[in-house]
Amino acid sequence: DFCLSRGLGDVYKRQVIIGASIYVATIDGDFKVEDSKVINAPASVIYNEINDLKTWEDWGPWKVDDPNIVKSYPEKTVGVGASYSWTGDTAPDGRIETIDAIPNKSITQTMVMETPLGPSESTVYWTFEEVQEGTKVTWGMKGSQSFQDKAYWATQDGSYTQMLKPMFPKGLENINTCLLYTSPSPRDRQKS
Repeated sequence: DFCLSRGLGDVYKRQVIIGASIYVATIDGDFKVEDSKVINAPASVIYNEINDLKTWEDWGPWKVDDPNIVKSYPEKTVGVGASYSWTGDTAPDGRIETIDAIPNKSITQTMVMETPLGPSESTVYWTFEEVQEGTKVTWGMKGSQSFQDKAYWATQDGSYTQMLKPMFPKGLENINTCLLYTSPSPRDRQKS
């Protein structure tokens, strides 16, 4: 009887593991998180702010969550090929690199974060659209989660996108604040 019940327990455990694996495998691992804000500054000013990775220290929302982040910069911090890396106490270590930049229109970057489950790669994108009130700035991130990432987030209270979402409006508001006094308003630009 003991051997039989122990064998049934092992079968049950295997069925739970198989069922959980099937469930995790069916979770859509693709994600996309973005936010937009109209900033009262010309696209060229905002583009230059974002394109220079050293300025991210001024407006990055992550510095509040992990004030001990240490950033390392190579020689090139502006334009295609620009990059920086970081290590932190609570934030995962990572690296970002600009892979495409269309002046005053868009910036595309690759970001790799070192998680306990291995490297996680995402695409970070920026668009700049001149509108009557200034420039509509869209900042987003998209990618695909690995099986391990999906399994981890299936056990958490929230999703990966829910964790990321608050960062984007905070960062855009910080950019707006940084540029508030350094850029003429659209009306002032029209007068000159």
